[in-house]
Amino acid sequence: KRKSDGPLLAAYLGGILLMSNLIMPVGPIMADRFAYFPGFFLIAFLAVSIHRMAHRHGSSKSFLAVLLVFIAVTPFAYVKSASRIPEWKDNRTLYKADRQKAPNNFRVVAFHGMEEIASAENMTDSVARRERFRYGIRQLEEAFRIYPEYKNMYKEWGFAYYSLGNLDS
Repeated sequence: KRKSDGPLLAAYLGGILLMSNLIMPVGPIMADRFAYFPGFFLIAFLAVSIHRMAHRHGSSKSFLAVLLVFIAVTPFAYVKSASRIPEWKDNRTLYKADRQKAPNNFRVVAFHGMEEIASAENMTDSVARRERFRYGIRQLEEAFRIYPEYKNMYKEWGFAYYSLGNLDS
């Protein structure tokens, strides 16, 4: 009797559905984080498939061939993942990197602006603090230009103007 790969495949596709923007727009910031969930099921599916292939052919040659392919691909996957690690230092670094990678994504731009505003609160140098607030406001203005219906940025936008002492804006 042949066993079905359906549950593993369904779990993998369900995980991808979470980050596909079909249900709700998650943006690149959360898509990175959601990518680990379906990846687990993809690895499980591949492991089960390799195991079945090795038993079906009755020899270890096919298993060895597939294993060699995975060994050859692993360094490239590591390099791609390792290049992202420094960007995960903190939220400000992550959003700044994502801002460069997705300049027209309103969430990325808004989150970058919000993080700049949040980091300005802790600064002691008044000139640098004011400039950081203004930079954050410019990012929120850019996000507004891209997608004016995004309501979450208005609170941060108002807070930044309040912190600058510019209540009229």
